[in-house]
Amino acid sequence: MLSRLEKFQIPAGRARLLADLSKAEIDVWTACNIKVEDPKTKFLLSPEDQRKREVEARHRAVRLCEQCIATAKRIEEIDIVEESAVVLWNLGREFACAEHRFRVHKSFQKCAEILEEIQSVSLAQLRVQLHFEVACGEISQDLLTKGKAELNHAIAIDYTMTQQELPEAVRQAIPAEADPAPFVRRMDAPIQQQLHLLGWKLNVYEEPTDPADQAMLLLDQVQKQGASQGKLAANLLVQGFGKLD
Repeated sequence: MLSRLEKFQIPAGRARLLADLSKAEIDVWTACNIKVEDPKTKFLLSPEDQRKREVEARHRAVRLCEQCIATAKRIEEIDIVEESAVVLWNLGREFACAEHRFRVHKSFQKCAEILEEIQSVSLAQLRVQLHFEVACGEISQDLLTKGKAELNHAIAIDYTMTQQELPEAVRQAIPAEADPAPFVRRMDAPIQQQLHLLGWKLNVYEEPTDPADQAMLLLDQVQKQGASQGKLAANLLVQGFGKLD
């Protein structure tokens, strides 16, 4: 159906945007579920080439969704802005990891900015998640001040859920006398942890005295070193465990 639509000259507007969103989702589904042959060897793609194909298709789809968001904002189709933001997140969230975060950083950032401009209330939780992922991207590039600003944006958004909106299993797991805040604002804990870590990393005049904070900074260094610095990472881990003894 989509291939037939693409043969016609679809005018700009809602129809064009909805067709592009459908194309983004179909392209990713096709890349992930339909095997293809290597044109040279006539064999199925190797696992590495298949993974590369999926990554490239997902990256193109995220960029297309980003364009849809910007266009929908320009023509004041707010519902399409929000629909495009949801599709972008669903297709791009697999890239929210150290290996691929750079592929979606700008798209997540643009999406968060536009949702903030239109003051989207229905996607408040998505806005928090986007700001958090953008902050992780900034921090990974050592842009700590920008990362902190994104985290502050995230925690300032009122995304609180009512207990009735929580899944039944979650509601039953909350003790009768317990504070429901960790359940109705689930992103607060990781945001506060990142803000606490950034507070020490940005403090150039004082060293932490709490052993837990000292170990936290050492573990952060281990994460930055990665697997390429195995011996150094091992030494830092030993130091971190020593702080906690």
